[in-house]
Amino acid sequence: MLPKTSPPTEEQIKQWLIYAEQKIQARRFAMRALVYSDNAIKKPLQFALRKYDVTLYPVKMTPENVFGDKHRFMPAYTCELISKGDTGPGQVGSLFDLHAALDCILPLMGFDYELSLDFEIWQDYGEGWLPVQAFGGDGKYQHGHSDVPNPRIYDLVAAYETLSTNEDPLSKKFFKLRQRLKEAASQANVSARYGLLAYYNVIEVVADELIGPSESGKPYPQKLKMQKLLALHQHTFKVEDCIGVAAARNKLAHSDRNNVHMEALLCKEIALWAAELIALKLLSTPKPYPSQGPGSSP
Repeated sequence: MLPKTSPPTEEQIKQWLIYAEQKIQARRFAMRALVYSDNAIKKPLQFALRKYDVTLYPVKMTPENVFGDKHRFMPAYTCELISKGDTGPGQVGSLFDLHAALDCILPLMGFDYELSLDFEIWQDYGEGWLPVQAFGGDGKYQHGHSDVPNPRIYDLVAAYETLSTNEDPLSKKFFKLRQRLKEAASQANVSARYGLLAYYNVIEVVADELIGPSESGKPYPQKLKMQKLLALHQHTFKVEDCIGVAAARNKLAHSDRNNVHMEALLCKEIALWAAELIALKLLSTPKPYPSQGPGSSP
């Protein structure tokens, strides 16, 4: 855990200025920031990414958290981030680093999030953490979870980290699903209609890869495609309900129907399942999995 929040002392400021004047680079940096999300988990989570170690601590709810600021969501986590290896010239930590790390984690749980402009930074010159600077910069809702919704989330985050470093075309193609899930989580907070269409796109990309075209060379109808995808791996969904999601998608594509709240919630769960299925499938396949659409991008 990083040091407690406190302003830099005069001695610490002098030491930091000495490093800066002598152009001594920090070995690594650390950051702490408040994360606002539509979902909260009531236990700390730790993730080892390629470039960062990330810990998410749950935030205790207070009236100020619910009504005291202008964010769409309530505070959900305190994020502590520590960079790995040399920071590189001029790299001291920024909101970009926080977003880069959280984008590797929260979209894979189906969570949308925002960051405050307020965050703290420390640098390590080999003698412990030295504070550098601290930035200060409507009604909300939030789903509370006693634990992670997907107990395999640690393996899933690690799987997408691996895909992001692989050079084969399929890994390059499908690690981008992480970004699609982030976009879908944001769309779902605009409307159920947008959320369903965005999450269904993830389902369709995975299905097209794992199932391929029909014998005639044409794509399968959406309902049949959904059935074939669900038949590939174990799940806890009711097939008839999932087919209802495919039917809702068809209606949304050709009409202005908006009462799809329940279908949108289920569509999200199927999309998260599909994103896990394709990642673990790619990593467990000894040879490159034969793409049905070479060169295409989800």
